[in-house]
Amino acid sequence: MGQSEVLNVVEKAGKPLSLGEIAKELGYDVQARCCHKGVSHAIAKLLKYRELKCIEIDRFQAKEKYNCDRRMRLYYV
Repeated sequence: MGQSEVLNVVEKAGKPLSLGEIAKELGYDVQARCCHKGVSHAIAKLLKYRELKCIEIDRFQAKEKYNCDRRMRLYYV
């Protein structure tokens, strides 16, 4: 799994995706934390070279949209 696969998933989605959603689309078991390490590394590189952008939503929006109790980062092209 590399940066190009992550970028393709985000481009095809046409909307901001969370780390877990990207990992799921790549076929990783979202419950296994080890998969997030590889995906987050690829995302970090894409952010560094400005091929990917990030927005952060507060915990209230995250609870409403994703049923998550803490703030989240969403990635888009």
